[in-house]
Amino acid sequence: MIPAFTKGQRVEGSIGLGAPFFNAGGKVVGSVCLTIPRNRFDDAWEKNMGAALKANAERLSHMLGYFPKQG
Repeated sequence: MIPAFTKGQRVEGSIGLGAPFFNAGGKVVGSVCLTIPRNRFDDAWEKNMGAALKANAERLSHMLGYFPKQG
């Protein structure tokens, strides 16, 4: 799943990135996210930060017994 990215949607002047994690039954049980003031965010960071969030969300999902079906 691709992480979410928002510009000022919930908090004006902020950038938000997030990725869900799942339990063994495939239900979303939470998310990992970052909120960064827009004036401190470099757009070049989006791809790497999104990938890091996704990797950590997948790690949490695996810890909870979730392994997506291949295929």
